[in-house]
Amino acid sequence: MKTNIIRNLAACAAVALVACGMFYPARLLAESQKVDGVNWSYYSTWKAGQTVAVVTGASPASGTLRIPAKLGGYTVYEIEEEAFEGCSGLTSVVFPEGLEVIGYDALCDCVNLVDVVIPSTVREGIKFPFAQKMISITVASGNPHFKSVDGVVG
Repeated sequence: MKTNIIRNLAACAAVALVACGMFYPARLLAESQKVDGVNWSYYSTWKAGQTVAVVTGASPASGTLRIPAKLGGYTVYEIEEEAFEGCSGLTSVVFPEGLEVIGYDALCDCVNLVDVVIPSTVREGIKFPFAQKMISITVASGNPHFKSVDGVVG
């Protein structure tokens, strides 16, 4: 209850300041939430005219990682740069529908990553250097910004 009150006050204060043109909040509130046995780190921020969640990491980040569509009641809008960098235990990542941005090097040095699923809503930032075992990148057919041809993004 107390966390919800603080979160709502922070969001209201940020909206009021943004509306007045006084400041643009980079991060409203750093948070964490456990979903399906994974502890997700994220922060809420103001983007695209609404309060959204930006994922900064997960623990454990191994095996197949299914990123939730919502954290703290907010749509997961972005995966932060280098959010899962060096997570050698990751073999597969499924990004949620509604996600718009995958940060630069979000999956850098995930050396055992073999499969990534990208939804139709992603419009920025697909780059996975040093994923030597990558076999497949699947992009949803409705994505106007990216497409997958034989497992390669173009």
